[in-house]
Amino acid sequence: MLKENMKDAQTIEKEKSFHVVMENCFGIKKLDYKFNFQKSHVIVIYAHNGVGKSSFCRAFECYRIKEVIRDEVTAVKGSLTIKGSVGEEVKESSITVCRMDDENLEEAFTALDFIKTKYDGKTGQEKNMIEVRKKKFAKMVQEMMKHFNFPFAIDKEQVGCFVKRNKIYTHEEIFPHLSKGEQTAFCFFKAYYQMLALKSKESKKGEESEKKRLILIDDIADMFDSRNRLAMLVYLQEKIEANPNCYWIIFPHNYDFYSTLCSRLGLHGNNRLVARKQKESGEVGFCPIPENPFRYWCQKAGQEAKGGEREYIGDQCFLCLIPLVRQWIATTQNTNEGKHKELLTHLLHYFKVGGKRGTEEITCDEVIEVLQRYVTCNNEKINLKETVWELLNRTCDQIVSNRLLTLEDEMVLAMAIRLKAEKFMINEGCKPTNLNRTRNLFEGYKQKKPQSKKTQTLRAVVTILPDFIHCNAFFYEPLIDLDGSELLELYQKVKDLRSKKTRK
Repeated sequence: MLKENMKDAQTIEKEKSFHVVMENCFGIKKLDYKFNFQKSHVIVIYAHNGVGKSSFCRAFECYRIKEVIRDEVTAVKGSLTIKGSVGEEVKESSITVCRMDDENLEEAFTALDFIKTKYDGKTGQEKNMIEVRKKKFAKMVQEMMKHFNFPFAIDKEQVGCFVKRNKIYTHEEIFPHLSKGEQTAFCFFKAYYQMLALKSKESKKGEESEKKRLILIDDIADMFDSRNRLAMLVYLQEKIEANPNCYWIIFPHNYDFYSTLCSRLGLHGNNRLVARKQKESGEVGFCPIPENPFRYWCQKAGQEAKGGEREYIGDQCFLCLIPLVRQWIATTQNTNEGKHKELLTHLLHYFKVGGKRGTEEITCDEVIEVLQRYVTCNNEKINLKETVWELLNRTCDQIVSNRLLTLEDEMVLAMAIRLKAEKFMINEGCKPTNLNRTRNLFEGYKQKKPQSKKTQTLRAVVTILPDFIHCNAFFYEPLIDLDGSELLELYQKVKDLRSKKTRK
């Protein structure tokens, strides 16, 4: 058995990528992705609710314990294969799954029975082993409590018990009476104990076995308050850095935690991902998300695609810089920059041809001239005589053919959706205003056409998009949280809006 587990560990050690294929795995209809650990032994993945991050980890847990995987809605039997870069199937014993939920609390604590083992009938050697485990447990408890601020303490002698106001409680006794925040802390102890129990079991098989693993962690810090979330960040970072031979896949549910963890670990490219799900097919995939979208867009704007990038990446990043620079000007504006702000504003809100500068008249060379006053961007692959309106429409037509959307895809679609919606409402006779332009156009449209079936589409535009095009402290988190399929569907609906005066 020891020899077999050592072989499993060696298989994990030499792998630098893992090809995961899922079908009908709980909420995931289909997934086919190759996780690449060449540049780092950590991959962090962010996803909005409903994409399937917990289903992903649950499927891995079933794989680990050899339990049947199925689609819970249709009861169809599912499948999961995990292969390394040399094509060998990854052994169940090489996988660790840490899921932060209430479902397995009982299992988490009963897994520590090895520490609570009674001395009756034990040999001297066995008693010594129990004492060693107790000391190790106490040391790990002390280490953890240095990081975290919890409203109760762990009883070091009675494992699985807790101390609050000098009274000892079992986990069955204390849990129903805890506040929501205290229950959240309880969930962490569950995950922590799982890892402790695992280490103890693996120590019997050889230390190398416990160090070379594929580790999945789901929902590591979302339920904590900010103080303990930061403590978890530091604690997790320490464990990751102390175990470079483990391969980590982490699913934070909190975007700030995700962004900070990626930054501290220096993750880029395929080690810093966002999950996406197709609405119709239920297929899940992963896209890289730039650490600093601003720098990335400046580097890629007007550039030719390289190394598997989408062929329209240069046009796309050029368009993404328009709202970014416009917001920068609005924040730092002086009297000489008003015309620059106005030009870019006319590309974020629709202005009719024949006004100061019609949205459909503005050319790429005019925009490049403004952008280069504030950021460094290239124009080698930009058709300077083409209008931005034409470029936007052409780029959107390329985006809709993709199954999974990047942040840049979503930004460009969001710009096009708002412009097309405003154009339609203006052509329907609604009067635009300078403030809250989209909202006021929509209110005017409802008054003019109270029975229109198109109101629902326009309401979705007003509800979803106004603030998403602008940067916030979390680097476009609302846009990242948006379902890409929802954006694609809304774009098509807005594109199909027609009035007597609307052509495109």
